[in-house]
Amino acid sequence: MVHLIDEGSAFDVPVAEVWKLLTTPSVHLHKNRRNRQMKPEGENRLLLTQEQEIGGRWEKVTQRISMYPPLGMVIETLEGPLAGSKFITYYTPQDQSTRVTVVGEFVSPSLTTVELERAVHQFLEEVYREDSATLGGPALKG
Repeated sequence: MVHLIDEGSAFDVPVAEVWKLLTTPSVHLHKNRRNRQMKPEGENRLLLTQEQEIGGRWEKVTQRISMYPPLGMVIETLEGPLAGSKFITYYTPQDQSTRVTVVGEFVSPSLTTVELERAVHQFLEEVYREDSATLGGPALKG
């Protein structure tokens, strides 16, 4: 198990724009993901199932996502290589930007602690880069 705190990243947009991205599935897309299905589980919760390319292989991943705008979200991984992992992403508004902090407990039966920590950092960096590019582009304008 790896306990991780990732802080210091920021989006160059207000928090309302971050939430607009997070709640627009047709725009909030990531590379190395396919066959996404979302099923509502109440007012602020959904079940996300998708295939994700991990280590060159496509793996089925299922996550329960509880969203609490504008504060953040809780993600529980129910199925996949990191099943049992739980993390919180929260957003701190700062004028016209939004600071991003991720805190979580990550587990994997197939990775060592060092490999798991490296894989989680790579995943968070990839998602941040892709979301930053989308927030800076034309997809959410208008």
